[in-house]
Amino acid sequence: MPSAVPTQAAEVSITPEPSPVSPTSTPLPDSINLQKLSIWVPVQFDPNTKSLATQTLVNALHEFEAENPGVTVEIRVKAESGPSGLMETLGMAAAAAPDAMPSLVLLTRSQMEIATSKGIIFPYEGLTATLEEKDWYPFARELATFQGDMYGMPLSGDVLALISRGNRLGVQAPTWEDIQKQGSTVLFAASDPLAAMPLALYRSAGGKTQDAQLLPLIQPDELEKSLTLLATGAEKNIFPSWLINYQTDEQVMSAFSNQQGGWVITWLSNYLSNHPSDTSLYPLPSLGTTSAT
Repeated sequence: MPSAVPTQAAEVSITPEPSPVSPTSTPLPDSINLQKLSIWVPVQFDPNTKSLATQTLVNALHEFEAENPGVTVEIRVKAESGPSGLMETLGMAAAAAPDAMPSLVLLTRSQMEIATSKGIIFPYEGLTATLEEKDWYPFARELATFQGDMYGMPLSGDVLALISRGNRLGVQAPTWEDIQKQGSTVLFAASDPLAAMPLALYRSAGGKTQDAQLLPLIQPDELEKSLTLLATGAEKNIFPSWLINYQTDEQVMSAFSNQQGGWVITWLSNYLSNHPSDTSLYPLPSLGTTSAT
């Protein structure tokens, strides 16, 4: 997402002085038109990891350079936190060294909100009509906007998914009733501070999190459905009490890879980075008519 509204390079026009001799046109050296763009990315987009995601990004940047002769793109990888972390460095550059600000920066949704509230980034409105095209998922448009203004372009997304042990390709996605009948433990990060899995249950039951004025909202009936499923699962040991020890997806995937549990609920990116053998992937079961993540 852009850290500030980009400035177009000024066009240079050279008018020769009058001379009795016809001037010979001399092309400007390439260095005069050279532009260097700096992109800050988190560690998961480090080109050295050679993942499919990073290679896709690098290929796109190479195509951009080929389409724009004289323009070079420099990728700088920033840590997630700490003195040299992405947000810390961005904040210091904005306050003390504006010339060191990146041309583009990849931010998570929460980072975008923080950067917006601190005045580090500014609305993207008027720079492109790309988000007006019809082939965006609604959630992608929502990710790019904050308090009614657009602050960037969605680049990637992640979803919660259900992973089962064993290769079940072609088998219909299981329901919560199917999982309860089977009786195997379902791992998830029960101490996740964002409560992603319970929130997904609530949303799948039809629960809303904002009212018409965009204020926080909890609907009791839908919340009760979600808590009832968790309580029933705890009674049947599908959601054992020791799940409270897991706070991150990395912890639950490690446990699943070590043959704990028959199922695991995790972010798709976490599953793809580990990709344990002999597993099957499904959407998260719903408490209503549609799934949610």
